[in-house]
Amino acid sequence: MKKTKTKYLFASDLDGTFFTKYYESIHFKNYEAIKKIQDEGHIFVPVTGRSHWFVENFAKNLDLKHGGVFFHGAWIEMPNNKDFKAKTGWTNKWMKPDLVKSIFKTQNLFKYIDHSFITGKDKHIFFDSMQEINKLFYDSGEVVMYFKKDIDLVKAKKIGDAINNMYGDKVEAFVWEKSPVNWLVLVPNNVNKALALAQVAKYYNIPRENIIYFGDGSNDIDAIKYAGISVAPANSLPLIKQHAKHVAKEDSTQGAVGEFILNFLKKHK
Repeated sequence: MKKTKTKYLFASDLDGTFFTKYYESIHFKNYEAIKKIQDEGHIFVPVTGRSHWFVENFAKNLDLKHGGVFFHGAWIEMPNNKDFKAKTGWTNKWMKPDLVKSIFKTQNLFKYIDHSFITGKDKHIFFDSMQEINKLFYDSGEVVMYFKKDIDLVKAKKIGDAINNMYGDKVEAFVWEKSPVNWLVLVPNNVNKALALAQVAKYYNIPRENIIYFGDGSNDIDAIKYAGISVAPANSLPLIKQHAKHVAKEDSTQGAVGEFILNFLKKHK
């Protein structure tokens, strides 16, 4: 009797993992790997903090067919959203404008930040004053704030902790450390990449041990711990390398994701 071929779900963070450092370009190995994944009947989904519409061109260039996870796990976009919701019960999550305004006001955030980008279902707008924040009119999946240069990591984390202490039932604040200036990120409460990835796996009937996840930054830690196989590019944060099952010799600019996938598929024909 012919053995049934094992189906894998490959999932990757984008910035710092799948993208190179050159203007969201991808290494040719990554391109080859995605083509091979789909040609062999496996699944690939991007799992990113970015919005679904920001990733549209990327998805078209690679002819991605299986949807993706966006806004750090708050939003899942699938080829058939109605069918996905029926099978998983998933509902995308948002932060209401009044909630975001309240956080900025009570925490006096413009004392510590230069500006903020607030991204919604179809909007990505720059704000650099409380007066502008007061005019916020749309639901958001992500709020990113850029700290002033004199705000060090310790202070940045204290600001994030203060938000979580007051608003932790509605949002989660975390500091993004992999940039020249630290960022403070707000996402809806009780979302992360692992929870969303589990729903995608459920929809495609992929067991946890057959999920292969690639990530490099602090918002990848839950998915790195959750996936049956996890891979950290060489440029990943120490925390990610510590918990990943594999640490690649290559970094994102050298095609770490593609290199691992092509070797993996060769061994698991």
